[in-house]
Amino acid sequence: MSLPRKHFKEIAKILGSNMASNDMIYDFADFCSSQNSYFQRQLFIDACEEHYQEAKKELEELINN
Repeated sequence: MSLPRKHFKEIAKILGSNMASNDMIYDFADFCSSQNSYFQRQLFIDACEEHYQEAKKELEELINN
């Protein structure tokens, strides 16, 4: 049984929100790719980056207030 898209989205959210390293994100992308032949690696990496930027912005706002 392959992992569905909703799991990939949640994994990207968790990794990005916790500011995971690129190495960790790429390792997860490799794993996800091995679990689902339709997995879109770049879309996953971009989603991680988007959540990372959101978390970074929130952190900066907390620091500056």
